[in-house]
Amino acid sequence: MNRLSLCLFLLACSGDKEGSGDDTPPEETASPTDDSGGADGTDTNPPEETGLPSGVTPFEVQISDGTRLTFDASTCQWPGGTTNFRQFWRVADGSHVYVLIIEILGGFAGAGTYTNDSSTARVRLQEEAGGSGGYYAADPAQGDTVSITIDSISDETWEAWGSATVSSLHSLEGAAVTLTPSTLPVWCPEISH
Repeated sequence: MNRLSLCLFLLACSGDKEGSGDDTPPEETASPTDDSGGADGTDTNPPEETGLPSGVTPFEVQISDGTRLTFDASTCQWPGGTTNFRQFWRVADGSHVYVLIIEILGGFAGAGTYTNDSSTARVRLQEEAGGSGGYYAADPAQGDTVSITIDSISDETWEAWGSATVSSLHSLEGAAVTLTPSTLPVWCPEISH
């Protein structure tokens, strides 16, 4: 008799609790803490972007003397066994011969912020062969400040990105110029090592 009672009890407990007779499962509804999708079914929380950001080139720099320069080709170096990091911005079509150099010479240890107060963070703008010898560099002795932030650098994918901010540059003759914008991209899709 105990077995029969137990079987009837189990059978009664396993039945449809709502008594609707409908075998369709109830609709799932998002809980108040579920923020995985929007009303139209799209993902409102896409996965975090990893890897090299896109959309930083080309960019234009205007020198306070009125010269406008476009840069769209980046080459970067982090030679093995050194504490130096260098980025060279040029224009791919050769429409000018300026190169914009963002560099940390000595003391480079990866992602972080480097200044010309605490390290040899430098920004230079100079004409290469074929130019008229234009040369501008951040000179701390004349009050120029440089801050280079490397947000990410990888010795596996050999990519890096961040920004460099420079207050002003000086020519060899001591003439000051400013760059607009004063914050420049550090963007290295490939680092020579």
